[in-house]
Amino acid sequence: MFSIILVLLAAVTLVNGATIGVSDATTKMYASTMPDCSDKLDSCFDFSDGSCVGRYAPWARENCAYRCGYCPGNYPPCQDQITYCKELGSEVCNQKLYAGYVRLNCRETCNKCEIPALTYVPGNDTDVLPTGLFKKKKHFRN
Repeated sequence: MFSIILVLLAAVTLVNGATIGVSDATTKMYASTMPDCSDKLDSCFDFSDGSCVGRYAPWARENCAYRCGYCPGNYPPCQDQITYCKELGSEVCNQKLYAGYVRLNCRETCNKCEIPALTYVPGNDTDVLPTGLFKKKKHFRN
């Protein structure tokens, strides 16, 4: 499965907005199977990269296909959407409070250009259970 993904990624290489190595038939197939490949929610960039892959992938394909990288050949550009990203300072890039804003507006300056669906490696996601964070209920006898 992993080798198939690598072959597909190699086939869809973008250079200056032009697709190289993908036949017209393949391009037509993508166009016909994904006629409206876009984000359905305005808040897609507010969701973490982890919300795009693994067990959340079906939801992401349906609601945040563009942001998460499920639109073949049509990915968010690695460029800033506003002119003053550098003036905001590097601390903004790493603060969780501004993560969605940074992913949407300052992708290049903050080095947030990853496309979750293209960089995800199956099997690396784990569920962390907060077992030690909560006090267990004590059972008292009356």
